[in-house]
Amino acid sequence: SRYDGKQLVTLTTQDGLAHNQVTSILEDGEGHLWFGTMGGGVSRYDGEQFISFTTDDGLGHNQVTYILEDGEGHLWFGTMGGGVSRCDGEQFVTFTTDHGLGHNEVTAIVRDREGYLWFGTYGGGVSRYDGKEFVVFTTEDGLANNRVQSILEDRKGYLWFGTMGGVSRYDAHRPDREQFVTFTTQDGLAHNQVTSILEDREGNFWFGTWGGCVSRYDGLVFQRLLKRDGLAHDAIQEIFQDRNGAIWIVTQQGITRYRSYHAPPRVRLTDVATDHRYGPLAEIRVPSSQKYLAFEFQGSSLKTPWDRMAYVYRLKGYDADWRPTRERRVEYADLPRGKYVFQVKAVDRDLAYSETPAEVRVRIHLPYGKIALIGLAAMAMMAAVVASGYAVKRRRERDRARQALLETQAQLVEEMGRELQVAHDMQMDLMPKASPEIPGFDIAGQCLPANRVGGDYFDYIWLDEMHTKLCIVLADVVGSAMKATIPVVMFSGMLHTASEHTSSPADLLNHLNRFLPPRLEPHSFISCCVAHVDVLSRRMVLCNAGQPGPLVRRGEHVHTISMETSHWPLGIISEVHYEDVVFDLQERDVVLFHTDGAIEAQNEAGKLYGFDRLGAVSGRAEPSETTAETWLDGILEDVYRFSGPAPQHDDMTFVVLKVGT
Repeated sequence: SRYDGKQLVTLTTQDGLAHNQVTSILEDGEGHLWFGTMGGGVSRYDGEQFISFTTDDGLGHNQVTYILEDGEGHLWFGTMGGGVSRCDGEQFVTFTTDHGLGHNEVTAIVRDREGYLWFGTYGGGVSRYDGKEFVVFTTEDGLANNRVQSILEDRKGYLWFGTMGGVSRYDAHRPDREQFVTFTTQDGLAHNQVTSILEDREGNFWFGTWGGCVSRYDGLVFQRLLKRDGLAHDAIQEIFQDRNGAIWIVTQQGITRYRSYHAPPRVRLTDVATDHRYGPLAEIRVPSSQKYLAFEFQGSSLKTPWDRMAYVYRLKGYDADWRPTRERRVEYADLPRGKYVFQVKAVDRDLAYSETPAEVRVRIHLPYGKIALIGLAAMAMMAAVVASGYAVKRRRERDRARQALLETQAQLVEEMGRELQVAHDMQMDLMPKASPEIPGFDIAGQCLPANRVGGDYFDYIWLDEMHTKLCIVLADVVGSAMKATIPVVMFSGMLHTASEHTSSPADLLNHLNRFLPPRLEPHSFISCCVAHVDVLSRRMVLCNAGQPGPLVRRGEHVHTISMETSHWPLGIISEVHYEDVVFDLQERDVVLFHTDGAIEAQNEAGKLYGFDRLGAVSGRAEPSETTAETWLDGILEDVYRFSGPAPQHDDMTFVVLKVGT
């Protein structure tokens, strides 16, 4: 189909096209369009009529996979089974395995800056042609896989080969055994079947994969674009960038246009640990007898959930380069004496880095005990005549005892760190990793703990096998960090069990309020909001136990859904009776569920964010142009803009439910 900016004009076999299944398109130097087809050979179009070429004209095979015009104006046609054919405008010359080509199924062709032609094949690796002979590279030479699906030469002259086993980079200037460097899922690639490669204007690489969506790589960090970010499908066929900078991603089920916007993530140090935890420090002095030094950090972004954030870090004076990681903790062992600076930056899904790294100045010095020992040794030398060997022996015993104590303390701290990480992972695993796909709805949720572990929780629970009724739950356990984590785990288990045996949100909360109190610590309680959404009727039934009321955007107005029934949190009054509220959803409604962490966020002056500002920012976005994910990003952006450098004091959790047209 041809598009002139106003309408599509479709050309088929009735217009002279060789076959209706088109596999590749090229505009040659004379302005002619060439269409490779899957069974009809190749067709040339001059704007008025088609002329087709097949095996009868000398083409190697009628299934054409790729077309390239070289520097001399010759056209090269990769085929599925007939090798590669070259046309000089008058006749075809075909090259196959008999001439040295690695395989007769050719999937990609590139001409590099030195004039060599590279042919990716489906089973024979990649072949290089210098105009006289072929040189074949396979897995034996370091190529990731012999089934090559895409080739790119980057601006530095490196060649990239997308294969069925990862992506390989080729550097002809390195020794033979080091020419190929391969990246796979173990390095952060989304999927090992790489179908297309793009280098964008900023020099970042885009790898389309068959089943893993899109991976982006800046030379240090891999990040992903997924269906939850708006991709039409996770099987990618082609990626290209237009003259305006937009990225077009061709998928198995449609085309996605992607435009990134620059909003660098923030990062902060949350803890520094040696023999015990010191919290977020600007500077720390550590004796060289300490076996390890650990740094913990957390990034926050307007568009990237916490579990998809990447980081780069270095210890200046020790590390030669920045190191990538997806963990939020790094450790150093047996650091030599000296002065260092630990730095860390967050990297969001658009490969945007924190503008300013979080830093800790570090000084590793001699142990105080050792300094004292040096002084005592000098005195002992001066008084050697009267010093006894017994005293020396006692000092050595004390030193060994002191060192043993320090090692025991370090082991205890390390064990506590591991246990805290286990608690964090356990809490995060309770919450959804991705949003459910709901016909006629768009939904997104995110939980941002203030500490490594917290008390906020949200979940989606399908109430029927046909996925027509969805339960949305937000909860907030009183307390923070480890004090709240165990009740969160317990609450999640009871919630899922009770949801199978209750018929409405109120029935669920009444059930939980009866059975939770004996299991909670004294003076503990859980605020909770539950909503049942009927996908077919678009009716929502809600019940609230101490949570802020959900906001709804309808048209140009934003208001809180009124709930006249009791708002007592769970676990305070056993006799309370919760009741349901029915709310009929309309087209383009947007419902925002949230815990109190956002409205109670403070800036440096101690001012609260508040309900009014949350309602105002919810009213600014245009529902028809905004997904639930980007709606949520906009709210987080406004909260972070308000808070500035002030630390996050409470967990923040949001769920955005957007009704389609």
